[in-house]
Amino acid sequence: MNILREGVDKLQSKKGKLHQVFQPSFDLKILLTEKFLVQKINYIHKNPITKKWNLADDYRNYKYLSAGFYELEKYQGYEIEHYLKVL
Repeated sequence: MNILREGVDKLQSKKGKLHQVFQPSFDLKILLTEKFLVQKINYIHKNPITKKWNLADDYRNYKYLSAGFYELEKYQGYEIEHYLKVL
């Protein structure tokens, strides 16, 4: 547990953060086309069912994703706005 505590920088510690699990990173991707946006949405939707994570049998029914909204028109208890409305 000490390693997780040592990873918290002073500013975050002052804000009450106790542990740092992942290394801070930033991988900005500018979404300039609908095709690229759809590619990223598909990646996010299908990532939980990969062998690495195996969090769901069917990504469309995984409650923490918007895949059910887009592909099954099934709401999962949170409000989603279709990406086409903001493009």
